[in-house]
Amino acid sequence: MPEDNITEKKAGGYLKRLIKLILFIAVVYFAGKQFVNNWSDVSGYDWDLNYIFLMLSFIFQLSTLILFSKSWCTVLDALGFEISLKQGFKISYLANLGRYIPGKFWQIFGMIYLLKQINIGKKTAFTSWALSWIYGIPPGLLLCGIAAFFYGDLLSELLGGIFNSDLYIALFVFCVIALSVLFLFIPDYSIKFLNLILKLLKRDKIVFKFKKSMAIKVYSIYFISWINYGLAFYFLIRGLDSSSDVPFMVGLGSFVLAYLVGLLALFSPGGLGVRELILNSLLMPYFGPVAAGIVVAARVWSLVAEISAAGTALLLYVKDKRV
Repeated sequence: MPEDNITEKKAGGYLKRLIKLILFIAVVYFAGKQFVNNWSDVSGYDWDLNYIFLMLSFIFQLSTLILFSKSWCTVLDALGFEISLKQGFKISYLANLGRYIPGKFWQIFGMIYLLKQINIGKKTAFTSWALSWIYGIPPGLLLCGIAAFFYGDLLSELLGGIFNSDLYIALFVFCVIALSVLFLFIPDYSIKFLNLILKLLKRDKIVFKFKKSMAIKVYSIYFISWINYGLAFYFLIRGLDSSSDVPFMVGLGSFVLAYLVGLLALFSPGGLGVRELILNSLLMPYFGPVAAGIVVAARVWSLVAEISAAGTALLLYVKDKRV
């Protein structure tokens, strides 16, 4: 390769990283500014802690992480590689620590390395990760659409009145349902969609027949997982303020939507800043300035659970000691 092309490629890589860094700093700045501006309200608020709800929120969050591992194991099983839930959990949450490095791809690199230790190749690892995204995100979005259907303010507040909320919600729900139906009942289209992405990334296409029964199973586990995660966050809200009358679907939908947007923000490690901005906007109508405190508590809550999962993964004994 000519030296000029190598230099140009390196310069392009540096520019992309710089743009991601600037975006990340900007988002964290605005999220932090919201918290600082509302600190007096947060610190002066009479928090009504309920430790039973807080414990339930933590239990439900950890059970969600187990469900996410189960769904990934099911994808691997569809690809012809059967691993136990214990082994899947260990690999998932050791690799999961890579989420907190900008770019989101360090997680898949960790997964590739760990799967290689049990003789599962790079292509299979990447395919399982990609299919988990393709089948994991639509059920979460569908749940957000259902929540927004019952509580239209969820999206109208976030959009700032740019769109007519009822029309936008209807279009949003329709698109997600259409995508879900397409991937569920014609799973071959999910493979075609994945191959289109791989073509853009200049990687070899995947030749794989995804059975309808397996597609429905993966989708269903993810749908249950998102309900569980939203329920965990709702218990967190009730644990921080047991007198709160925030509707269940608002708590569930707001967290799942904020989590998904943070997940899709490739420039933000672990969705840091992005999730907080979205969640604060969605909770403001119900909590006012105190929403900033709940948002920060939610981030600490997530970190504690994921670190606990990683610690548990390290201690887990599996038959193949290489992982």
